[in-house]
Amino acid sequence: MHEERRRAQRYQLAVPVRLQDGSTGITRDISTSGILFETERAHSIGDTVNLSVHLREATVQCEGRVVRLEQVDGKFGIAVDLTSYRFD
Repeated sequence: MHEERRRAQRYQLAVPVRLQDGSTGITRDISTSGILFETERAHSIGDTVNLSVHLREATVQCEGRVVRLEQVDGKFGIAVDLTSYRFD
């Protein structure tokens, strides 16, 4: 049986993401504690990433730690456990 470890409810949402290194991606789901997004650039588990999530009404600046990676149709699914975020 799979144990649910998420701390917050996730919402399926496809919005643009821009990482500090200039690469871009699209979110697959998002919550107050984490983000799963797809991008063409690989990251390593444990990496600290800074990213901007572009919502209709605001941009959210986030920092977090990569906790999971998966390959999806030639792209990378990156799961990030958020350590901080702020709305701009």
